[in-house]
Amino acid sequence: MAVKEWNVKLDTPHTVRVEHSSVITGKVVIVVDGKEIYRRSGKIWDTGMEHRFQLDGKPCILRILYRIWGYEYELWADQKLQ
Repeated sequence: MAVKEWNVKLDTPHTVRVEHSSVITGKVVIVVDGKEIYRRSGKIWDTGMEHRFQLDGKPCILRILYRIWGYEYELWADQKLQ
């Protein structure tokens, strides 16, 4: 399982964490400030995903990008790559 965490400072500080079981189940859990905001139970052929949400009223996008060699994780908050 891959785990990626970002500390985001907008109006207030936030912690965004993604847990991704890509190889075995495709399960994804996104947690913001200790609270689960999204769960995908699984996907047989995991080609990545994009989830949109808000922090302090500002748009955020968490992307899991499928690459031949693995996955990359991006968090955009208020139009800035974190």
